[in-house]
Amino acid sequence: MYELACCQYAPKAIINLRADPVIAIGAIISKIPMVDQLEKNPVETIKTGDFVEVDADRGMVKVKPKTT
Repeated sequence: MYELACCQYAPKAIINLRADPVIAIGAIISKIPMVDQLEKNPVETIKTGDFVEVDADRGMVKVKPKTT
């Protein structure tokens, strides 16, 4: 994860249903916002092209559908 961040290939944020410790540590070291254990599962509603806003400090994910 850290090497991806150094090469500018890391994701802008990570959404997990249940965080793996290795991924969590990688996100922390790489300064990638990450949320997990959300009440509602946004992963099922995200479609290609949607705008996804992640607020890791508040543990919130907002999905704005792509407008056609």
